[in-house]
Amino acid sequence: MDTVQWQIVGVFHNVRGGGPAARRFPEIDVPFWQSPWPQAGIAVRTQGDPGAMSKSIAAAVHSVDPNLPLANIKTMDQIFEESLLGDQFIAALFGSFAGTALLLASLGIYGVMAFGVAQRTPRDWVANCPRRGQASGSGTNFARRRHFSFRRIRPRPFGAYF
Repeated sequence: MDTVQWQIVGVFHNVRGGGPAARRFPEIDVPFWQSPWPQAGIAVRTQGDPGAMSKSIAAAVHSVDPNLPLANIKTMDQIFEESLLGDQFIAALFGSFAGTALLLASLGIYGVMAFGVAQRTPRDWVANCPRRGQASGSGTNFARRRHFSFRRIRPRPFGAYF
C-alpha cells in the first residue's frame, strides 16, 4: 500500500469559511499542485488603503504568469458587508411585517370603536350625562352610565358587521 505524503504550508485553528456567523473550524493548507481546485483565491494583508493595492497585486500576479485572469477583486470590508446582506434583508422583511401588523391592528381598533359609537342613540347620550350636583365620575352615576351605554348597543346578525 502506497502512502501519500503531503506538504503542509499552513495550519489555522479558527477559520470561518461561511461568514461572520459561521462556526469556526480548523484548516490546513497544502500547495495548489497537491490538491488542485477549479478556482483559487488569495488574501493579502496591507498597511493602508487595500483598494489602492489592487493594481500592484495584479502586477505581481501577472509577472509570474501573464495569462492568469484576475476577477472579483474585493476588500475584506466588501466581503464582510456582502455576507451580511441576507441577514439585513430578513430583518427588513420582518420589520415591514411588524409595521403592517401594527397598521392593521390600529385600523381594527378604530373600526370597532367607530362601530360602537355609531350604535349609540341620543337617548344614550342623555343617560350618560352627569346629573346636577354629582361629579362626573362619582360612584353610582358612573356605574349607571356604563350600564346604559352598553345596554343600548343592539345585537346585529353576523353579516351586518362586514
